[in-house]
Amino acid sequence: IAELSSAFGYVADDRKIRAVVLRGAGGNFCAGGDLRQFADAEGQPPKTIADSPHYKGSLQLSRLMHDINASPAVVIGAFEGATLGAGFGFACVVDIAIACDDAVFGITGNMFGVPPGPIIPFVVQRLGLPLARRLALSGIKLGARDAFALGLAHHLTMDAAGLDKKIEAVLADVHRCAPGANRVTKELLLQSQSLPAEQMFELGANAFARALHGIEVKEGTTAFFDKRPPRWSEE
Repeated sequence: IAELSSAFGYVADDRKIRAVVLRGAGGNFCAGGDLRQFADAEGQPPKTIADSPHYKGSLQLSRLMHDINASPAVVIGAFEGATLGAGFGFACVVDIAIACDDAVFGITGNMFGVPPGPIIPFVVQRLGLPLARRLALSGIKLGARDAFALGLAHHLTMDAAGLDKKIEAVLADVHRCAPGANRVTKELLLQSQSLPAEQMFELGANAFARALHGIEVKEGTTAFFDKRPPRWSEE
């Protein structure tokens, strides 16, 4: 959690970073919390719950999910093998999700007596309350094709080699978009979840007008009429 928080803090501060690929290792994305740690957690209770290291760790995880969700860069999730517990939360905060055919998704904490508190807001925002209820309260696991059918995954691949190729293809798609326009658009998308319509109209019009008076539109339209890729796609 600390390492990922540091990495996404770096991404937020560096406008040159346009995309981030979030992927696991060894054939799995993230299998969730350490059950041995959960089993050993009972022990002597703290004076207040705020003193619990598990409370503090949970808050850190929620803040990490928020930072990934709000990252100004486009975040691409590459999911294979186990994508469970907190791993499912990561799937809910990326912008574009690619799932290998062997990926298994699930909110499984309740099966072990651990409610998925840190990821709940992001699961509900991503999937809607009815589907979030079904998944979180039953602990069922979804295959990659189920996740694709529900819209949790946007692309499917057959194997790890296909996952590599699809990552490259999605990165190429992202790089065809103007970096400044992508940042503004992502911010507007996130704001649309909480701001009233009239305020969103104002923000959208402001962003649109500023872009037309900016430098990216000149390069983008010139490249179109010259029948060449825009310069930012080659950076």
